[in-house]
Amino acid sequence: MVKEVITQAPVLKYFDPAKPVTLQVDASSKGIGMVHFSRFGIPEQLKSDNGPLFTSEPFSNFARDWHFTHVTSSPHHQSSNGLSEIYVKLAKRILQKAKDANCDPYLPLLEHRNSPLPAIGYSPSQLLQGRRLRSILPATHEQLSPKPVNAKKARENMQKQQTRSKFYYDRSTRSLPSLQSGENITFQKTSGEKWEPGKVLEQHNERSYKIQASDGARYRRNRMFIRKFKSNHANSLQNNTNNNPPLRTPDTTLPSIKDKSKNAYSYVTRSGRSVRKSLRAFPSSDWVV
Repeated sequence: MVKEVITQAPVLKYFDPAKPVTLQVDASSKGIGMVHFSRFGIPEQLKSDNGPLFTSEPFSNFARDWHFTHVTSSPHHQSSNGLSEIYVKLAKRILQKAKDANCDPYLPLLEHRNSPLPAIGYSPSQLLQGRRLRSILPATHEQLSPKPVNAKKARENMQKQQTRSKFYYDRSTRSLPSLQSGENITFQKTSGEKWEPGKVLEQHNERSYKIQASDGARYRRNRMFIRKFKSNHANSLQNNTNNNPPLRTPDTTLPSIKDKSKNAYSYVTRSGRSVRKSLRAFPSSDWVV
């Protein structure tokens, strides 16, 4: 669906949407990064995932030359980059509805940028450009004229919404203890895989660590994919084996029929309790005199 919308662009309209198409974006100073920053300004901090275009050397040079800080989310942990993931899902939903309605996909994107955000009170176009954008919906000249945005009020409303969301989210969560450098741990490379032994090298940020696996490979993982290594559990099992006497197994040898003492068919269980078997458990046809 996204591929069909992209291939409608004048440059890419000759590509067949039914065939695989690989799209690679250049986010460096020679690509889309320069275009956006020259149009809207240079941000103080740019946050992204760990895609190859963001972890490459040209992008690192781009961040150094254009004087902005680049922060990456935890690898294989989409929730740490939740704001971007939410807007990707929103854009896909808008494009899907435009396809179902058989209309131009850029019109619903324009209306979304003109729609006020409930928690903030301003639309994305007002926050970015200080005015409403003209669309196919009727609007007066006064509504389209530039007006100053109360940035302090918008930020306070956004922080209130974030605090409220955090309160309800934290009710079903718990904070994990921090880890120290050199501490033995077990970790998952990706969600759902088996836990492997490793060691903590250093703390990368508040919620992620740089770790080293047993084979020498180094990874960066979120705290939820790391567990403390419980070495005391293995030691306790070994100590219990050494301190406790060996278990007594029951004697399966059948005594003679003439032995009618009370201990004829008795044995000792693992807990040390003496149990006596009944003579009725053995059919008379199986007895040998």
